[in-house]
Amino acid sequence: AAEALADAAALALAARVWDVLLLRRDEALSASTLRGLELARGLRSGRLLRRSYTFATDPAALARAPPHPRGTIPFFTLKRPLRLGEERRLSIFEPRWLALLDALAAANAPAETPAPNAASDDPSRLINVSFGCVFALNRVDDEDE
Repeated sequence: AAEALADAAALALAARVWDVLLLRRDEALSASTLRGLELARGLRSGRLLRRSYTFATDPAALARAPPHPRGTIPFFTLKRPLRLGEERRLSIFEPRWLALLDALAAANAPAETPAPNAASDDPSRLINVSFGCVFALNRVDDEDE
């Protein structure tokens, strides 16, 4: 009886492993493939538009760029959406994002503070500064191109 019980427990464990590791993985891959097909269909039909953007990488050119319009909130794009209440560490290394943070720090600096007011000069200038994070699909590869 103990051997039969051990065999039943092993079978139940194997079934759970099968479900978690294989079936759910297949469901996630299938859902991802269907999303990709829907994006491709939207692009081909014209319902979705393909846009390409280039960004300056020269720090001097970025520093000369106009600030974001008053009353708007600057934002970062994310590859994965934020969940409600989630905190995420942003790894910011691109010149355009660093320039954005410098502009936010400069706007939050006291009036008597001398330029350049970079965020790296005094990171405390970014405390209570607002910016948004937007989930954005930023690349869809099409093998026909």
